[in-house]
Amino acid sequence: LNSLSVFFIPHNLHVPASWLGTLSAAVGIGAISGALLAGAVTRRLQPGQLFWIALIGSGLALIGLSRTTALAPAIIVAALTGVAVGTVNAVISPLILSATPAHMIGRISAVLSPLGQVAEITSMILAGVTLKGSVYGIACYLGNPRDPSWYCRPLMSLLSAPTLSWLLVYSAATIRRGIWARQA
Repeated sequence: LNSLSVFFIPHNLHVPASWLGTLSAAVGIGAISGALLAGAVTRRLQPGQLFWIALIGSGLALIGLSRTTALAPAIIVAALTGVAVGTVNAVISPLILSATPAHMIGRISAVLSPLGQVAEITSMILAGVTLKGSVYGIACYLGNPRDPSWYCRPLMSLLSAPTLSWLLVYSAATIRRGIWARQA
């Protein structure tokens, strides 16, 4: 949400990018409301049920936000997105604590925090690669509709991205060790 808002606001909402703070504030106000709301709603629903409802709600709210074309509806939908995300964040910690033995809580927390950040970055990369491959596939199809290989483009993108990422890390490591240094 945050990394693409700079492009979303001027291109989809047709207002200056200076409205980014207002849209972020709407998400923040919604998140605070969602966290407060989660405490009241857990009296009626189990935390697991509320987690899934809020998770589905955040996905639907993000889809709704992506379809808005005016600032006022975008602020309202951004606040609803914040409510759902705030509810998820408020409910997930008690769920983890209730499922974790007391002597393992520190270890689980130490693993889940970086794992969540890695999952976030990985999902952004995979979503971008899949989108790019799909766009290339559609372009290939439009350029040559009789060629049946256009549907392989998203798969090729998904396979090539990890390979190229690994090669980038490998090349950086070998350059640092001087393996590629020229001999005089």
